[in-house]
Amino acid sequence: MSNDSKYSVLFMRDDTRVKRFRMSPFWLKMFVYVQILLVAYAILATFLVVRFLQANTRLAKANAEAQSQLADAAGQLQRLERVHSILAASDREGIHPLLGALAQNSSGVAQTPGQAEAPPISLSKLFQPVDLKKASVEDFQAQLEGRDLDISFNLNNLLPDEESISGQAEIQLVMDNGSVVSLPTDVNDMSYLIQRYKQVRTRAELPSGVKPEAVFGLRLILQSSNGEEILGELHSLAEIRP
Repeated sequence: MSNDSKYSVLFMRDDTRVKRFRMSPFWLKMFVYVQILLVAYAILATFLVVRFLQANTRLAKANAEAQSQLADAAGQLQRLERVHSILAASDREGIHPLLGALAQNSSGVAQTPGQAEAPPISLSKLFQPVDLKKASVEDFQAQLEGRDLDISFNLNNLLPDEESISGQAEIQLVMDNGSVVSLPTDVNDMSYLIQRYKQVRTRAELPSGVKPEAVFGLRLILQSSNGEEILGELHSLAEIRP
């Protein structure tokens, strides 16, 4: 084949004349090369997209783990700040009986005659919060008027996909001597069945024999419908009074 030879392409239809196009071998080869390059580019682009998606998935997973660790660290910091604020808000006469009761129970020293026997206590249990990340409490407030205690707080559901959560809330009175007394509250006020949010309000009278000035703080306990404790927080009265 000579250098100036060309290929002829014929287009034939029954109702029209035959059309012929002449094409140089150079352009035909260029057309084939361009198709090969396009296929190669498509394969390369697919490979790069897959690598990008894999890298993006790894980064998203690492970011989620970092966010979880940050949330845990923030929760630990908030709990430490709460303990610090409780200790700072407590007067010396209020916190010393608590520490004294712990020392007497741990050392086995007998109490003076006429003094009520303090029950065994654990400061770590009192101050150690419980948080299973299923619910959270915000804007916890309590006001003591005589022997009546008004309590309000906002209860938030932390379960994913708007999964409902149900259970019962309980309030315990933490006394200056370290003892814990259950506060009788209205069951209907303290029960919950929520998907997102509920505002809880209740009013209760202090149990017989409990002096208002001897109340150090309140411990809020949230239990699920199967009795599992999902949240436990200690609030001093000095900290939560509105």
